[in-house]
Amino acid sequence: MTHDGVCQFRMTEEGPSFYIYFMNYFEVGNLIYFLQRLALFLILVFISGSLIYSKKERSVFYCKILLSVAVLLRVFYATTLTVLQYIAWKNSESLLIQSLVESPIDKSVKTEIISKYFYGIFEGRHGYFIFYSFGRFWINFLLVICMALVFFLILYALRRYKSRFIEKQDICFGVLGVVIVGWPSVVLYVPSVFIMTLIISIGRRIFGRATVTSLKWPLIIAAVFIFFFGNFFLDLFKLVFLKI
Repeated sequence: MTHDGVCQFRMTEEGPSFYIYFMNYFEVGNLIYFLQRLALFLILVFISGSLIYSKKERSVFYCKILLSVAVLLRVFYATTLTVLQYIAWKNSESLLIQSLVESPIDKSVKTEIISKYFYGIFEGRHGYFIFYSFGRFWINFLLVICMALVFFLILYALRRYKSRFIEKQDICFGVLGVVIVGWPSVVLYVPSVFIMTLIISIGRRIFGRATVTSLKWPLIIAAVFIFFFGNFFLDLFKLVFLKI
């Protein structure tokens, strides 16, 4: 949502009812965003604990469950904002804003891809709302899923050819890390994993530990680091333009 409003209860002569009032996005969208971030952070805490206190087989089991939960959280986040956006526009006092809910996409924003592949969706009754919601709430989720799939394939290939460095559980941890940090922080997450691997490997050599470093801890540590400092480094490296 932008500055579009949110539903709230109020008492009327007929009893309690929903109404829409306009408010800053920080008060609604950021509240939902904060709750999602809190849940994702708890997932990081839980998966870190499973690595310390659980056997390898159990940690893989936990990782798969938490990965499913993380994906569902992102789906819930996008769905919630979409629903709130619909309610805000549908119940707006402005007839112009109300019309956006049931208007097809304007011809001036049509592209060849839209016309060829999504004609029936965006030119239908709710075309503009679907187009707006997809661009504002859902494309981020799709980018996260695509990047998670790409990272999965990279880790899977590395496991096949460098199996002593990557365990089976590391693939799940890596995909989970991508889903947790999200887009566009994943652009920083992937190189951070290899930087963390290098740092841990050097530390192991200095203190006389095993020289072969598994990726599981670099994957988790990098996810925690980017989760908290991703926005700072996006600004630092001028990557803010990737935000959607």
